[in-house]
This record gives sequence, structure tokens and C-alpha cells, in this order.
Amino acid sequence: MKALLPLAALLLAAACLRAQLPISTKLEQVTVFQNGAQLTRTAHAVLPAGKTVLLFRGLSPKLDKNTLQVRGQGRFTVLSVVVQAGFAREKKDGEQTDLDARRDALADRLTVQQKMLAVYRQEEAMLLKNQDITGRDAALKASELKEAVDFQRARLTEALLKQVEIEKSIKRLQADLKALDSTQTRLNTQAERLQSDVLVTVRATEPVPQAGFELRYFVPDAGWIPAYDVRVSDLAAPLTLAYRANVFQFSGEDWNAVRLTLSTADPRLRGNKPELRPWFYGTQNDYSEYREPPGLFNPNVTQVSGRVTDSRSGEAIPAANVMLKGTSLGVATDKDGYYKLPIPPKLPTGSGALVFSFVGYTTEERVISAERIDVKMKEDVLALQEVVTVGYGADNALQGRASGINVSKSRTTLPLDVEEREAPTSVSFDIKIPYTVPSDGQVYSVDIREEAVPAQYEYAAVPKVTPDAFLTAKIVDWERYALLPGEASLFLEGTFVGKVRLDPRSTADTLSLSLGRDASVQISRTKLKSQSRRQRLGSSRVEDRAYEIAVRNTRRQPIVLVLEDQFPLSKFKEIDIQNRNAPEAVAVDEPTGKITWRLTVEPARERKVGFGYTVRAPWAGVVSTE
Repeated sequence: MKALLPLAALLLAAACLRAQLPISTKLEQVTVFQNGAQLTRTAHAVLPAGKTVLLFRGLSPKLDKNTLQVRGQGRFTVLSVVVQAGFAREKKDGEQTDLDARRDALADRLTVQQKMLAVYRQEEAMLLKNQDITGRDAALKASELKEAVDFQRARLTEALLKQVEIEKSIKRLQADLKALDSTQTRLNTQAERLQSDVLVTVRATEPVPQAGFELRYFVPDAGWIPAYDVRVSDLAAPLTLAYRANVFQFSGEDWNAVRLTLSTADPRLRGNKPELRPWFYGTQNDYSEYREPPGLFNPNVTQVSGRVTDSRSGEAIPAANVMLKGTSLGVATDKDGYYKLPIPPKLPTGSGALVFSFVGYTTEERVISAERIDVKMKEDVLALQEVVTVGYGADNALQGRASGINVSKSRTTLPLDVEEREAPTSVSFDIKIPYTVPSDGQVYSVDIREEAVPAQYEYAAVPKVTPDAFLTAKIVDWERYALLPGEASLFLEGTFVGKVRLDPRSTADTLSLSLGRDASVQISRTKLKSQSRRQRLGSSRVEDRAYEIAVRNTRRQPIVLVLEDQFPLSKFKEIDIQNRNAPEAVAVDEPTGKITWRLTVEPARERKVGFGYTVRAPWAGVVSTE
């Protein structure tokens, strides 16, 4: 009786399988968040009266079971929902048939060649065995002997050459068969792709001819990254802000011709208010679940740079290890805490993050979400007992600091009709045309909108350091544009001038964008000898210094320039800075000595400003520096 139990179980399982009703679904809509995506599938079925188990196949293998929602439409009741692993069979019959035919033909040719090789090897053995031709008829004529020797030599040579030729042919055929076997393996792998199957049990009191179903679920390994183009063609006109999204996904499920929605929401963030816990002096509560989670992996990043500092003091941490997770690739920070690490195009499984470590500090991990990643490391109290301090001088300073330029992959940008919807906590962009995003991890650029944004343009310059003028665009009321942190490409009068990190979270009422250096604004700083003097008064010397800054505008329209310079400060009571004078300055910051002018310079005109001061110092022992 016991022996019959396994058989009964198999029969029951088979009966259950037969009772399942396969239902085809269609992926209708995808809402892509900053991290992850929500997919919506629809299906229709004819339900008989009674209980029916429906099988929905082909869902993402990374489906989050806790987020699955099944909604029915019709006179029936959903009793249960079960998610199980499955395999999608996607064999290409035509390709497989052609592959089988080619393999059979190669196998036949290989068999023939192997048999021919055996024949020639047998002939070689026979010829070698019968080399002795002095048998019973030893008295051969010389001509007959020569003829026999020539025949044997010719046949043996031909047999050996044929063997070499056939052996080469066999090797080629074996290589071709190996290649076909690899193709066969690839096709078999593709033929059984991992997926999720959903079993939905329903009950109907009577037949339902048109039952509707909607399946919604969340998948990770998907997201979109904001990107911007900022174009300035005329300083007297608004700038053009092009807002686009770099969408990617590797969820294991292709999004073919779906309605695409881009949402600024982030499901990773907790939606409830933090509750303060009792705080005992000398301890620290952990509220990490409420802090912003690590960024989403950005496949566009080809190089990461940044700085590693102490979280408490803000000082640099030299010689900290920065490793690419899951690999042996890494660098050490330089004496100022800076690092630069190239990111290979194909990362191993489980990688996509940087690991920061240093003796005496807690190891930190950061997802590669941007080209710049700064890390503030926390001290490990237990490990501090074993800390060894390493000093770096000028001679053994490590290399770093240089920031790399991200070269984006080529992509196709589609002009899209987009509707913007604002929710209480997020903004969504509905793409009006069907869109396809394969599950390949590649970046697909989607244009969201393009707007003319009013901006105030002004220049800034510090001629003491560099004679260049830097153009800045200031945007007010930037909140209404629903901007997210992202990389912005800057174009001035049709010329690419660089990239900046646009981060609205770090701004107040005005968003400032640096548009780079403008050679059309010419600036010079000159020390005026006619107004400078030096004299000795007892044991002290007195120096009068005067400077002139000239600004020339070669543009066709007036410009506003914020100019900065500085008065020296004294660190010693013996040195006294007197008679500070900057007639046209709008501000002088006493603690720092910074002087600020705000100038309007007309086209093809030049403006000059000046400043001066007096230094009273000991005659000897003090070196004057600029």
C-alpha cells in the first residue's frame, strides 16, 4: 500500500496541472520610478462555473511577491494568488532546424574523412611491411627493381600526403562542429529563460464569457536618471532647458510597445515620520532607515572621482582604499583625500558599487550613481586602538584629483508627446506613444519636455587668480519645473562648454548654473606704480599700494559683472593694514577682506575700478607677498 503513495501523489499533481487554465497576458503600462518600476498586465478569460485555477505566465523573474495585486472584473471571486518560478520556452524552430541540418551534414563529412584516413593508414602499413622485395625471385633486373622502388615510393608518398590533408580537414570539421555545439548551447539557454508564473484560483457561480484581469507588480533593477541640456543663444533671451530621462532596465522582462510613465517618486524612501528615541548622552541612535538610500546604479558612468573625509572633523583621509565591489580594481586616496577610479564597461555580477575602507573607520559602500561620489567615513571606536597614522609629504604624494569626463553611449532620442501630472508628493510624466525598453541594461533616452526658462545672466571674475570671466545663469522660481538632481550639458551659442551637476536640493530661491568662461569679456589687473610708494619711518616701513582692474566688453549687449578682489589681513600685531580704499565697491567683508564690485559694462566699452591700502610693518623680517 505504501508503494502506491508516490504514484498517487504523481497522479494528483498531474491532475492539478491539467486543471490549470493557461491565460495570455499583455503588458500594457510601466511606471518607472527613480528606483524600480511598476508593471501592469491585462488579460481576458472564459470561466466555467465552479472553481478554476488560472495560469499567468511570462512575468519578470525578479517580481516582488509582496507587491503583486490581482484585480478581477466580472461575476466571480478571486480565492487565492500564488507566485512560483517557471521557465519561458522561446525556441526558434527555423534556426534550430537549420542548425540540426548543418550539424548532420558536418557529422557525415567527418565520418567519411575519418574512414578515408583509416584506409590511407592501412595502405601505409602495407607498403612499409612489403619493403623487402628480394624474396623468391631475387634475380630482378635493374629496370624492374627501379620500377618497383619508384612505385613503392610514389604510393607511400601519396598515402602520407593524403593523411596530412585528411587530418587537416578533420580538424576543421571538428572546429565547425564545436562552434555549432556552442550555438546549440546558446539556443538551449535562450529556450528556457527563468520567469515568474502566477496561479490565480477563482470561483464562479455561473459561466463568465468575458472575465477581465489586471495584474500589477513591482520589479527592481530598473529606473531612470534625469539629464538636461541647457542652451543659451542670446543673453537677452531666456535659456532653453531640455529635460530628458535616461531609462534602463534588466528585470528579465522586455517592455514592448507599452505606455510609459516616468515618476519622480522613490519607493525606497520611508513615507512615515521618524519617531525620536530616548537619547542617552555619549551614545548615538541609528536612524539609517530614514536617511536617503544609496543612489541607483548609473550604467553611463565610466569614471568615478571624489573625496574621502572624516565625518566628524571634515579633514581628508589619505591612503584610504577605494575598491570596485566584486573585483580587484581599486585605488588609494591622495594626501588631500581625493581619488579617481575608471569603471569598466562590463561589470561582474554583484558589482556596481564602490567600497571605501581605512584602518580605524567603518567600511562604507556606495552605489555608482554619479561621476562624483564623496564619502564621509565614521570612526570605528573599537578599531581606533590599533590605528597607525601614515603621513604624506610633497615627495610621496599620491596621484588623483583630476575629474574625468563622462562619454555617454550613443542613443536614439525620440520626440514624444508628454503629459505632466502633479501628485501631492511626486510628479509623473505620461508618454503618449507606445515605447519599447528591452531588458538589456542599455540606456534609452526619452525626451520629456523643452521649455524657455527666464534667466538672469551675469558674469563673475577674480582677476587676481585668473583674467577669465565666468558666465552664470540664475533661474528663479525653479521649483515649478519639477527638476531632479542630474547631469546637465551646457551649450553657449551652439558650442558645448562642459557639464555640471544640477542639484536643485542644494539651492534656495535661486538656481545658479555656471556656463563656463567667456573670452569676449577681457579683464586685466595692474599694480599702479604712480600711486604706490615705499618709505622708512624709524624701524618701520610704510608701503602704499594701489591696483587697477579694467574690464572690456566686446559683446553686442551690455553685461553685468560681479568682480572680486581682496585686502590683505594681518596675523601679527606688528603689521598694520591702514587706509583701505575701494571707492566703487558694493561690499567689503571685514573678516575675510574680500572686495565685491557689481558693474554694468556697455557694449564695446571699458570700465575701470581701483582699490588701495597702506601697510605699516617692521623694516626687516617681513616678506611682502601678493
